[in-house]
Amino acid sequence: MTGTWDGINIALSALNAQKRGLDLTGQNIANANTVGYTRQKLNLETLGAPARPSIWASYQSPGTGVNVTGIDRLRDALLETRAQGRHAQLSDSTAVSSVLNEIEQQFPEPGQNGLQTTLNQLWSGFGDVANNPGSPAARVQLLQRGQVVTDWLNTSATNLDTVAREQADQLTKLVSSVNSMTSELADLNYAIVNGVVGGLPVNDLLDRRDVLAMKISEAVGGTISTTDDGSISIAIYGSNLVNRNQAEPLQVGLSGGQTVIQWTNKGTPPPTVGISTGTANGLLSAINTIMPAWQAKLDAVAAAVAAKVNTQQAAGYDLDGNAGAAMFSGVTARTITMTLTDPRQVAASAYAPVGGSVSLDGSNADAMSNTAMLADSPDVLYQNLVNGLGVVVQAATQGVSSLNSVVSNIDAQRESNSGVNLDEEMTNLLSYQRAYEAAGRMMSAVDSALDTLINRTGMVGR
Repeated sequence: MTGTWDGINIALSALNAQKRGLDLTGQNIANANTVGYTRQKLNLETLGAPARPSIWASYQSPGTGVNVTGIDRLRDALLETRAQGRHAQLSDSTAVSSVLNEIEQQFPEPGQNGLQTTLNQLWSGFGDVANNPGSPAARVQLLQRGQVVTDWLNTSATNLDTVAREQADQLTKLVSSVNSMTSELADLNYAIVNGVVGGLPVNDLLDRRDVLAMKISEAVGGTISTTDDGSISIAIYGSNLVNRNQAEPLQVGLSGGQTVIQWTNKGTPPPTVGISTGTANGLLSAINTIMPAWQAKLDAVAAAVAAKVNTQQAAGYDLDGNAGAAMFSGVTARTITMTLTDPRQVAASAYAPVGGSVSLDGSNADAMSNTAMLADSPDVLYQNLVNGLGVVVQAATQGVSSLNSVVSNIDAQRESNSGVNLDEEMTNLLSYQRAYEAAGRMMSAVDSALDTLINRTGMVGR
């Protein structure tokens, strides 16, 4: 048996459902350019006839209308997992590439401001002294050129130290940011679980949580998993960074002379976090491996300058007939300095003066002018440094470019699946609008029929 009011109930359910659809479409359109917003879709199901028949009556209507069962976020979990991993790798490679580029900027080769130019001028200065051993001007100019070399090495070492400190500062700020994000994510987990239990809409909270999870992955990597209650956990090498509504803070520390990231509240001494990807891993590599390696190469150049010149100085004699004194002191780029200040002490001669006469031989200075020709000269070491750095920088840049391409493709797939397509939303808007208008017409028709039934039945013959 079908009730008289069934038509109005069906029309009313249609009006409510299509109105929800219009509202949801408007929400999607409004957030078309909102970062992290996930397109939402209305789930509708038919309200059919009663499943349990009555004893003395049957149900004749095809159904009782439509019902909104929920609103889905159109997000692919597999794509999100792939994206988190690739974004972490890209952040790692970008951090390494960035510090390598900063190191390369300290060695402006080829160019007038590079070390190679100052070394060439130093060897040329020895040649000028060799050609005119008795010239005070040539000797003064030589010492000035030596000072330029030590100044360049000192400045470059200081600049590299500054780059290293900047990486350390950046790591500290990154860890502080991660602690803030994990704390917020734990709070979102709590709100989402309570919202689901209370029947409240949580899609916007889920979007915010996914954005935070991606940022945390980019920063420190980790494995993200969803628990049974709808919260997510982030683990790094089996240790939970976030577990439901609990977040474990991190800190920057030292272990075995290396900069590491540690768990703040997991023991004394604090255990090290197994970071293997993300920006944090790139910064740790820069601080512990990359910077010390290139600083050591520059120190080797400075040590070679001091050793080669001092050794050759000791093999000769100055204008006063004394054995050559050391021209440089210090064995690193930070500490190398000019110790020879008297131009007369340049040991240009290979022979000791005879009978108190002044030796104007320049063969020892000539040998020093040919230092660049040696297989283990400072020039060769420096050229190997510059060439090796160029190769490493190029490889790092290409690696970032390749990962950028991979990440862009994954993000395009994510956008295709989760992003708002305005053409599709306009189609949905028209569809819901027409369905709403039709449901309104249906209600008007039923209302008209009921008006006839109620107000006009029995009026014949009156």
